[in-house]
Amino acid sequence: MGYDGNLLYIISREGRQIPFPEDYIFKESYNITPNQKQDINSKLAANYVLKRRVAKHRRSKIEWNIIPEIDNDELYSLQKLFLDNILNEDEENVRLRYFNPRKNDYEEGMFYSPDITYMIKRTDPVTKKVIYASTRFAAIEY
Repeated sequence: MGYDGNLLYIISREGRQIPFPEDYIFKESYNITPNQKQDINSKLAANYVLKRRVAKHRRSKIEWNIIPEIDNDELYSLQKLFLDNILNEDEENVRLRYFNPRKNDYEEGMFYSPDITYMIKRTDPVTKKVIYASTRFAAIEY
C-alpha cells in the first residue's frame, strides 16, 4: 500500500481514524523501531552458545517531538487526540494505526504513552499564553 500522507492515526473508540497532524511533528525527531523482538528467558548454554527464545508478538515503539514554539492551547489539542480516545483509564492506552517503514505499509496496535515532560520556553504576558520548547511524545506497543 505505501505511505498515504500521514504517519500516525489515533483510532477512536468508535473505530474512526483520526490523523495526528503532521504539521506539528518535528520530522527529524520522528523515529520508529517497528516489530521489536522480545526474548523470553534466553540464556547461554554451557558452551557459550546463545539459546534464544523469542516471543511471536512483536512490539513497535514510536517517538517524536512536537515543533517548538507552540502554545498551551495547541499542545492541549494535540494531547486531547489521545486523551479523548483512551480505552482503559488506568493504563491510558490507545489504539494506533502507524506507517511501518519495514513493511512500507500500515499496522495497527494497542499502545501506551509514557509520561510527558513539558519544557516551557517562555510565557507571553500579553497573550497570556505558555510557549513550549519541543516536547517529546512517545507510544509503546503492548
